[in-house]
Amino acid sequence: MKRTIIMLFAFIYCFNGIRAINPESVSHIIIDYLIKKGDLPENKHESDLTKRVLIYDLFTNKEAGTKTEGVFRFCILSDHSKSYIIIAENNKYKILNLEYLDKDLLNIISYAKRKKLPSTIILEYIRNAILLYQWNQHVVPWQD
Repeated sequence: MKRTIIMLFAFIYCFNGIRAINPESVSHIIIDYLIKKGDLPENKHESDLTKRVLIYDLFTNKEAGTKTEGVFRFCILSDHSKSYIIIAENNKYKILNLEYLDKDLLNIISYAKRKKLPSTIILEYIRNAILLYQWNQHVVPWQD
């Protein structure tokens, strides 16, 4: 039951959002990454693929809007897709694939410490990253 609730929360968490952080600067990075991971097809036009990508602020769980810095999660509009995290800082982007949770959490904490974020925000980042990690453990991708 607890597992089902966590999976349901993570599913809802992934499908509540927006299309891009800053379309000019980051959507192509995310789309290239999702194509490389096999989550998006290579043969489509980028504007078509952008419509399928959802991006949210990891702390507020709300649309990322036009924020240029922060920790965000992204996924494609599909119940069989994994979620990933992107850290945007000083026009540089680091994608965390959530395969090695310890390393990814250290990256998030390092970012938060550089920005001198309060511990409540850091804890929320950690909690949400762990939820995404748990969600990804149960995702069964579509098979061709």
